Amino acid sequence: AGDAAADGAAADNATAGGAADGGDIVAARAAPTAFMWAVVAPEANWKRTLVGWMAGGKPLGPCANPGAWAGGEHLGALLQREGGSEPVLYRGVIGGTEVRDGLLRIRPAAGAEAWLQRMGGHDYHAYDITLFWGNVRAQVRDLVEAFLKAPPGGQRAAM
Repeated sequence: AGDAAADGAAADNATAGGAADGGDIVAARAAPTAFMWAVVAPEANWKRTLVGWMAGGKPLGPCANPGAWAGGEHLGALLQREGGSEPVLYRGVIGGTEVRDGLLRIRPAAGAEAWLQRMGGHDYHAYDITLFWGNVRAQVRDLVEAFLKAPPGGQRAAM
């Protein structure tokens, strides 16, 4: 991925449902967009996560909040069906998101606690994209639409 700097600081400390959505389409017209996040449980100690370990104890950089895209609605996680191999889009399993200490901290939706616990531990970095599959797809669609609507030259060339 990259970092959220291209999208401005709005993504750094956004909470789902808050004013900053981490995906300002106007900013996306003016600069390339790359997002980075690492998903963990709310109580996770950042130094005990894979990303924290890779950072060597140094503070983590900017973190996007895909949970804040789409108006704060969780549009679905793409994971294998339990006991099967085909992917299934599970909607509404993430109840809230918050960026803190450079990590995307997630809360399960009411009734989805066991579902998230099956993924094990407190570090869900292996599921960064799949936990927010629906949100990522919607964000990419919105960015592409904004790019295609931008005037030729100038801003469009910056993408």
